[in-house]
Amino acid sequence: RQMCIRDRTIEFYHCRHCGCVTHYESTEKQQDSRFAVNARMLPSELTHAVPVRQFDGADSWTYLD
Repeated sequence: RQMCIRDRTIEFYHCRHCGCVTHYESTEKQQDSRFAVNARMLPSELTHAVPVRQFDGADSWTYLD
């Protein structure tokens, strides 16, 4: 079982053994709600072929590729 920490809009789930964030989800459970998985917690052989896109979330709010 994982530990859940909640802010106003997102529930963060942490590993009980190491404390790392494993995933998060929106507090409002709707069909288009946000959900994310911390891919850094996956074995590298599962993620090495996943393409990475660079995103400028500070200025232009566009992809840089």
